[in-house]
Amino acid sequence: MIGAGVQAREHMRLLPLVRDFDHINICSLHGDEAKRLAASHPLARAPSSMSAAIAESDVVCLATHSAQPVIDADWVRPGTHVSSVGYHPPGGELPASLPRNHRLFIETLDALELPPVGCAELSTIDRARATTLGAVALGKAPGRRNELDITVYKAMGIAMEDLVAANLALRSAVEQGIGDFMRW
Repeated sequence: MIGAGVQAREHMRLLPLVRDFDHINICSLHGDEAKRLAASHPLARAPSSMSAAIAESDVVCLATHSAQPVIDADWVRPGTHVSSVGYHPPGGELPASLPRNHRLFIETLDALELPPVGCAELSTIDRARATTLGAVALGKAPGRRNELDITVYKAMGIAMEDLVAANLALRSAVEQGIGDFMRW
């Protein structure tokens, strides 16, 4: 995990629900914040070397508000998945060489546009190199092709997708008679 704010905290909470991890590395420009976040999870630790933490990781989550890349693409080993949720035009946290040279997954092809519609890190990438999550979910495109693929997901936080996902979860819960309603 690169970053120690709200996005990092939520990723640290949710990712272990879908995959088993031996440990979670948390790195930040602010070492005290990384240590504080690491102390909140039994699998987490705050190593002093970001490059070493990335080099040993199977999953790398970038969750910063940086206007420039926060990692070096050369630190990422084959087989790693890199997820980036930070957004700060005109640059961004994701090294442009990662999505340009590896398997790129996005929510919508609009992510390849220039900001503010799209993402600066992706704006020079050919549309044919990107795969939407919808295409993977519908079986129209493959996800990871082999164990050495470096896969990159750049999140854009598309509100409509959040609404659709929430609606599907609500319908499923109602059909199964589970869950509870909460007043806002």
